[in-house]
Amino acid sequence: MKIKCFSLLICSLLLLGAQCKKDENDIDQSLCNNAKVIRSTCGGIVIQLLKRNDIGSSWTDPSVTNGPAYPNCVLTNTLPTDKNKQGQPLSIKFEVVTQFEGGNLCDIGGLPSNKISIKEFFECK
Repeated sequence: MKIKCFSLLICSLLLLGAQCKKDENDIDQSLCNNAKVIRSTCGGIVIQLLKRNDIGSSWTDPSVTNGPAYPNCVLTNTLPTDKNKQGQPLSIKFEVVTQFEGGNLCDIGGLPSNKISIKEFFECK
């Protein structure tokens, strides 16, 4: 009787664990296409956050006369070449930082004051 109860308990725990296990290929959908490249400059890359409005600020490109204002913009210091295209959507995990580590960025002014460091890129289906 004890062996049956013990076996039943082990099986229950295994089933519960299997149900709770998240597929490693599953991506939090809030990370999919959550940002867009607006402009690359020597001072950093202006990114518009599409699914968060509590971090960035409105930004207008000072080099474009009567250009649009982009809401929720932040600055990042680097992107891989294949992802650094104006208008390209990004699926990223990031953290807010006060300054960038390393890099050789110029101070041209007029860029978003909030900064992010991109921790991970995702490929969404």
